[in-house]
Amino acid sequence: MRPNIFSGDFDQERDGDGAVKRQNFVARKAGSNWIGATVWELEPGATAYKYHFHYGEEELLIVLDGSPTLRTPEGTSELSAGDVVSFLVGPDGAHQVVNNSDTVVRFLAVSAGEDADIVKYPETGETLVSYRRSHPDGFKEILRGDA
Repeated sequence: MRPNIFSGDFDQERDGDGAVKRQNFVARKAGSNWIGATVWELEPGATAYKYHFHYGEEELLIVLDGSPTLRTPEGTSELSAGDVVSFLVGPDGAHQVVNNSDTVVRFLAVSAGEDADIVKYPETGETLVSYRRSHPDGFKEILRGDA
């Protein structure tokens, strides 16, 4: 069976900040080793992830449904269905997606880049080092502070 971005076939569901977020890893299910694609579904009040940027991965966000709030170095803006946003590598590509609306938000996050990635979380001082793309069992380590 092929993955479908409109199905409710979610691989991961987490309750964070008192609101549910779900993920459907469609690229992995389709057999991709080098391109990532994940459907995110955010209940009202949910935050997809902490404000961050990548050193080894470029991302593209495509809004499927709802009106998510996007935070970037330029500030915050409200997106709508059909909007496409690119996040380049480095600090200028920092981003965070939050559902501040009262309806469910769905978006497709597509990523491409190196097999290894370094993700910086400027507000917490954390750094994520990962090696995962062609190795699903991969490696992930979060370093705190100046580690």
